[in-house]
Amino acid sequence: MSHARKIAQNTGLLFISELANKGIAFLLLILIARRLGELGYGAYSYAFAFVSLFVALSNLGLDTFLLKELARRKDKAKEIMGNAMGLRLATLLLSYGLAFVLAWGLPASRAVLPIIVLVMVHELLTALNAQMTILFKAFERNEFTVYTVTVDRLLALAAAAIVLSFWSQLTFLLIGLICAKLLAFFWYAFVASKKFVSFFFRFDFSLWKSMTAEALLFWMSRVFQVLYTQIDKVMLGVMAGFAATGWYSGAATLIDGLFFLPVIVMYANFPVMSRLFSEKSHDLLRNVYEKSLYMLLVIALPLSVGLWLLADPLISFIYGGQFVESAVVLRMLALLVTPLFVNYLIGFLLNAIDKQGLFTFAGGMAAILNILLNLFLIPLYVHKGAALATVVTQVVNFAFIAWLAARNGYAAPFHKLVYKPLIAAGIMGLALWWLPIMPMVGLVAIGGLLYLAVLLMLDGIPKEELELVLELLRIKSKS
Repeated sequence: MSHARKIAQNTGLLFISELANKGIAFLLLILIARRLGELGYGAYSYAFAFVSLFVALSNLGLDTFLLKELARRKDKAKEIMGNAMGLRLATLLLSYGLAFVLAWGLPASRAVLPIIVLVMVHELLTALNAQMTILFKAFERNEFTVYTVTVDRLLALAAAAIVLSFWSQLTFLLIGLICAKLLAFFWYAFVASKKFVSFFFRFDFSLWKSMTAEALLFWMSRVFQVLYTQIDKVMLGVMAGFAATGWYSGAATLIDGLFFLPVIVMYANFPVMSRLFSEKSHDLLRNVYEKSLYMLLVIALPLSVGLWLLADPLISFIYGGQFVESAVVLRMLALLVTPLFVNYLIGFLLNAIDKQGLFTFAGGMAAILNILLNLFLIPLYVHKGAALATVVTQVVNFAFIAWLAARNGYAAPFHKLVYKPLIAAGIMGLALWWLPIMPMVGLVAIGGLLYLAVLLMLDGIPKEELELVLELLRIKSKS
């Protein structure tokens, strides 16, 4: 199968899966926020953000390392996966010990300590499940990612719906989500052992040492990424309380929900990019990079414009009147959608060309900048200050890592790639601005169709990309 067809199949399957799963997650989000209110949702968001810092600490870069190594050494999958699962379990338990001590010492965390402990259990299972999906992606068999992740999300939605229909309490909700995640764990393990390799938790300490050494830069990059995307929620909880955290998280969660778009593009393309670099096919790699970049610009620009214009009705539609303050935050965060998408792509490019150290350095600088900006801006502007800090951090990080990629031979012609989707997004924005008040679904449908029409008129979707879409449709019709 050609690179183009493989990319079409991988990207399409992941897109369909993630679109369906994000829809399920969207329903779960509405259910939780409306039932718990801004204070309860703020505590929920704070606990997950706090625990995510220690989950990242325990990651050791295994996710990216596994995707890269399994794509190159499929014959060693059983040994690599077994030891990766064992290592991940051990590091999670160690990092949770540190998390418990820190939570006990912080007044904001101590107030919700039982919630944090339950979130730890939930995220331990989530991390192990996610590691098994990397096996499917590395073998470029993303249909299994579709099946397993969809079941996972449906179980979570069912558990939340059942629990919240009887109790509007965060503790009971998390117990239900843990039960759902445990069932999902057995489902992931069953599929992995039946369709790929049968593996168990392995504890080969010599292999752990070599894996850790090789994945160190990936780990540092992951820690820095989580720091500058999650630390704002933790700092808001500590410095301003859970209501402000709820308002900020209401908007930030919507932006995070869009993050699956660059993720599926990169999980589909990263094995190809890594292989092309190892084969010294630099021209092909550059071509894949530029096409991926254009794809993300086509997706990100209309999302930025649409979110900025529709922030107020969107927040009201999703959360109701308790989250009015989230609309201002969403309008600010809409500005970072495009740099966020592009940053993710460039980071994976640097990893694929074995320049993990540069991406890690950039992530470290971004994390430090974000923390400093939050320390200064949250006391002044509360949740709006956290949003401003995030936007500034992402824009600065984009400029820096784009420069790093250019220095290493992968300068992207942004001026040639951006103007067609930018014109189409601008025309869409003007139309939405002048349209009369109507239901949210109608506004989104009109805006999306208008954007696609203008982009096609500008020849903004080249023939090759259209052929990839047709290829995907043929693949789906045969499945």
